[in-house]
Amino acid sequence: MIPTRAGNGALEALATVGDFSPPRLETFEAAVESGIWLHRGRVFGDLWDLQRFATCQSCLPKRQARLQRMNHRQVVEDSIHCTACARPRARPAH
Repeated sequence: MIPTRAGNGALEALATVGDFSPPRLETFEAAVESGIWLHRGRVFGDLWDLQRFATCQSCLPKRQARLQRMNHRQVVEDSIHCTACARPRARPAH
């Protein structure tokens, strides 16, 4: 899975009129998790430039490491709980 990234001008134009907003890291994590839960093939989350989508830089390294392990193992791991932003990040593993 590759999160949509602005940078070509078209998405910026859509954003100015409210028709595009970049994905949030939480949404990307949930999409990767959902794909893995389906057990219908391997699912990989593109981790390049992931900081663009993060709202909390404190928990980003742990969340990125979690996604990387899930890419390799194809198993949904427990969610990351952040003390800096005080919110659970992603869904808990089933």
